[in-house]
Amino acid sequence: MYEWNIKRINRRLIECERRINHETDAETLITLNRIKSSLEYLIDYYDDTNTPQLIPYHHRPNPKVIASSDQYIFKKFKPYYPYFDQMLTSLDSLVINPIQDLPQINTDTNHLLTVTSDFYSTFKGEISETFTKIQTSLPTHLQFRRLTGTNVSYAQTLNIYGSRYSYYDIGIINNAQDYITLFHEIGHGIANYLNPELLYDYDKYCFIETDTLFWELVGYDYLTDHLSLAKCI
Repeated sequence: MYEWNIKRINRRLIECERRINHETDAETLITLNRIKSSLEYLIDYYDDTNTPQLIPYHHRPNPKVIASSDQYIFKKFKPYYPYFDQMLTSLDSLVINPIQDLPQINTDTNHLLTVTSDFYSTFKGEISETFTKIQTSLPTHLQFRRLTGTNVSYAQTLNIYGSRYSYYDIGIINNAQDYITLFHEIGHGIANYLNPELLYDYDKYCFIETDTLFWELVGYDYLTDHLSLAKCI
């Protein structure tokens, strides 16, 4: 059974509020209020998940505008800036569309988790070791929801400020894209475990998505090389 332990999250919020009421150090209060804000967001999100939070594509923010807002972060990492500048230029003509016409399957969530575990286990060293660590948290940090009336994948990875362990909301649309969706979101979880302060800033979409898109693209090759469609059903 995979489900967010919302009772534990609520208890953490109560404890955080208690600490805020008794804390006098200014720096500690800043941290505690950030934790409180992230806990409240997580609880509100959980309460809303009975209604799929799908954003129509034409209402999504312009990706070039988002990328432009990220420039100052990338300037701090000057060796990477030429690649970012090239990506920003490419966005002028880039249109991202969901994969269409994939065969419908009855996605088995246990098999989905097994394949994801096998995939990340192929990367020796820090990546597989980090996946092993976060895997133990998944029974209380992961929830699956079957989405109807759409062929657009939907998922979210959310974090509590200062915590290395993420929460995952995975929308199942019953096609092979479900595997790639989980690869992608677990990629966020690994990145957050390794860089929790950096990845907490959700507004920096381009920066946060770049590394996990790598796992998504490698994941397509993995599914092609190691799984037939029949094994994904």
